[in-house]
Amino acid sequence: MATDQQPWLANPEWVRKRISGTPASNVETSRTIWLACAFALVIGTLGLALQGAETWSQKSPSFLFLLIFPIIGIALLSWNLLMKLRASRYSGAYFEMDSVPFFAGQDLTGRIHLPLGGRLRGPVQLTLNCIRRTKGATRGLTGGSKTTWDALVWRGEKLGLSPGPTPESEWSTIPVEFSIPPDAPTTSSVNPDDRILWLLRASAKLQGIDFLQYFEVPVFMTTGVTTRPGYNDPEFYAPVVVSLPAHPPSGDRQVIIRPSAGAGTEFLFLASRHWGIAKGATAGFCVWTAIFWYFFWGSDPLSFSLFVFLDVLLLYWAVWGWFSKVSAIFEDGTATVRNSLLGVGKSKQVAYSDIRQITSPIASQSGEGAEANPAYTIYLQTSSQGEVTLATGLRNAGEAGYIVERIKAEIKVPAVK
Repeated sequence: MATDQQPWLANPEWVRKRISGTPASNVETSRTIWLACAFALVIGTLGLALQGAETWSQKSPSFLFLLIFPIIGIALLSWNLLMKLRASRYSGAYFEMDSVPFFAGQDLTGRIHLPLGGRLRGPVQLTLNCIRRTKGATRGLTGGSKTTWDALVWRGEKLGLSPGPTPESEWSTIPVEFSIPPDAPTTSSVNPDDRILWLLRASAKLQGIDFLQYFEVPVFMTTGVTTRPGYNDPEFYAPVVVSLPAHPPSGDRQVIIRPSAGAGTEFLFLASRHWGIAKGATAGFCVWTAIFWYFFWGSDPLSFSLFVFLDVLLLYWAVWGWFSKVSAIFEDGTATVRNSLLGVGKSKQVAYSDIRQITSPIASQSGEGAEANPAYTIYLQTSSQGEVTLATGLRNAGEAGYIVERIKAEIKVPAVK
């Protein structure tokens, strides 16, 4: 059969059921990091040299600005060297597939073979990641180019246990088994600027250089053909929605479910959803305030006003991250959503009959692709008000899926047609 009906036949590694590992999830991004490293080092070094040694000990804003470049360059250089060492140290790692291809709604199984030389003493962290890789046109000093961005669509996580290397070999074997959601988007390269790919990520803490490898695996529909929305389709710009596992919250909960005053159900989304943002904003506020007072106190009114505005903006961001809450009350055929900060906020009401569906896609992420930390957002898809945001920043996929199922049961939302 032609490869347009069986596209996995176009990849020799998939046909052999043996996929070689790579130390980076996106080779194009690795090249960009090398270029950014060289650019930062050159600009910083030249700038500091042109400033002159006599300005290096002065409280000059330009000196501080130029000093940032070589610091960034050194950090990027260290990262690139680590990637090179990791690629050399763990060369030869591969994923042996039990079948080809894997199908949505079924299991992905196989074994990862690792040249760890008997150094593996604990579990291997395994994640299966569905990634949407998009390219956008940008124009820089050297002309037009395309910037690549990896958005995480879905992730499954497991711990892989190894029986250890055999007496005659230093290789370790890690069994792999994941269940692929039936509604997950499948591997697609029809549009090179809007691809769907699946990456199996394996990592382990070791003495010296930690182990980290990626394996691109084939996931298709049983028909072998997958279509993606085009540029003119509104769905092209929307987050890709995939069903999540529904696990009752345990441990560090981000949502409290309790009876409401009117004999309904209240979902209280706590401020702890945003504590990662809050910590970053608080650190940014403290650093920015210190820089402001040290370098810009007493400067001209325009610069002073600009830096005060940015300082206040960071302060608000930090306060919002620490103290914002969302209350969603479902009772008497109406959902009442209230967003508040320190007790001050506004409410929105949505009738049950107006709700078509409830979804929980990954709407934001820190990091990129297989390395991203996803944040799930729960939306009420309505007929008259469009997409109503219920809550943002949920970090636990199982908890987000559980909340969605509880709300569906509460309002008896009809199945998607």
